[in-house]
Amino acid sequence: MKFSDRYQDIDIEVGEGKILKICLILLRN
Repeated sequence: MKFSDRYQDIDIEVGEGKILKICLILLRN
């Protein structure tokens, strides 16, 4: 899963809250 690396950078900049939102978006799609 290469996309995991992208979200790691996002996690550093935005925080865990954003990760949870991304997870919800992925679940909806």
